[in-house]
Amino acid sequence: TLMEGDLDISLGVKANDFESNIDGFRNFNDFELWPSVYSDFVSSGGANLDAAWDDYFLPYVGVLYNLSPQVQIFASYAENMASPVGDTVDILQGGDPREFVVPEAPESKNYELGFRTDFGKFSSSITAYFVDFGNQIVNTRFVDSGGDIQDRFEAVGAIESYGIESQITYRPISSLALVGALTYNTSEFSDDYDRVTGVDANGQPIFSTVEVAGTELPEVPEWSGKFEAIYVPIGGLTIQSDIIYVGDRLYGAGADTAPSYTTVNAYIDWNLSTISERLSGVSIRANVTNITDEDALGNTFGGPGFAGGLPIQDRTYQFTVSIDL
Repeated sequence: TLMEGDLDISLGVKANDFESNIDGFRNFNDFELWPSVYSDFVSSGGANLDAAWDDYFLPYVGVLYNLSPQVQIFASYAENMASPVGDTVDILQGGDPREFVVPEAPESKNYELGFRTDFGKFSSSITAYFVDFGNQIVNTRFVDSGGDIQDRFEAVGAIESYGIESQITYRPISSLALVGALTYNTSEFSDDYDRVTGVDANGQPIFSTVEVAGTELPEVPEWSGKFEAIYVPIGGLTIQSDIIYVGDRLYGAGADTAPSYTTVNAYIDWNLSTISERLSGVSIRANVTNITDEDALGNTFGGPGFAGGLPIQDRTYQFTVSIDL
């Protein structure tokens, strides 16, 4: 802390160490494709993969300056490394199990600059950011010889992402908060990359170069936003409603566009212990998702020669009673 407490400087270092092992059969391809390439694949127990990634110096620098008790400006720089294996991305689940080349772990350099205010009933923030991704991993799906779509996670090189995030909160009364958020984002490939586009007559993967340098990253909307109202009339009772906007985004091989959509949702959550001590640990919750029953394309996917997606959830009602014993 410097300048009589108006300037704060934060320094830090993070270390990451990831390890993953696979001994057995990973997916359907390990039963259908690879036994035709390696005759002893099944008898030898399937895939046997070992991978490890580490980086013991991931620095962070943050600067915060108080222009006044209500207004601050801030800036930061941080380096990160992500695990190539996880719930949504797993680089080991695809590819040749005998000739597998372990890619570098995804890395990023993150820069941000912004300011925020807090005037009691009214608060706001706006942040400009730039992220330089290295060794980024994406799902480069392909159609196999049987016409089925297969997942394959591959390192596609560098991606640059930049944009602005803003948020405003207004509390007209202590029990009501109105929150609005708007994000503008642009993400582009920095490099071309090679991907599997199919298999030949011998079951060997066919590679081709995807020329994407300078083009937008599919499945990432340029504009997105959210408005929500949170009302707490009494202790233990919360009423919330939100409006979520997802803008146009490319999908497939980058030639198709999924239109923007807006959904409205609401829920009521009530902790019944505020009524009686005998109801301690009992709560009820009622949800309505997609109140206007919007029909839109949600999660999208695709690759060379094919594209598709899943619709967003239809209007759905849920009622839940929870008992904490």
